[in-house]
Amino acid sequence: MGVRDVDNLMREMAAKWESLDPDFKDPDIPEEIRNLFVGVFNDHCRVFGYTLLSELPELLRGVLRDYERVEGIDYDLMLVDEYQDLNACDLEVLRRLGAASRSLVWAMTTSPSTRSGRHTRRVFGGSRTITWERLSTTLRSVTG
Repeated sequence: MGVRDVDNLMREMAAKWESLDPDFKDPDIPEEIRNLFVGVFNDHCRVFGYTLLSELPELLRGVLRDYERVEGIDYDLMLVDEYQDLNACDLEVLRRLGAASRSLVWAMTTSPSTRSGRHTRRVFGGSRTITWERLSTTLRSVTG
């Protein structure tokens, strides 16, 4: 197993977390190599006590899914920037966080090339989508 194989396996793990598809597998990676990598990776994380940055949204999603009450998430307002760049896991976390908040606002770029991205059409109940231009104008009028 070389550096390129490890890089491909890391991307595969991130794709599973981001897509929320536990069955996602890169067809070019042999199953025995995948199993070896996951075992070594999990042992390494446990022994050295770390979590990858790309794992954090999936871990938070699990906490929000498994526990009815989580301290510190009852915000008056949550503002989400770059909405068009969110993946399925990010959206699930925000949906769950939004349920505990009074207001959830999505902001996205107005450029048609970026707005045609992956998840811009998914807006959850009680939330709204606005452009940065409108948000800036609103904030200026509120703050003077």
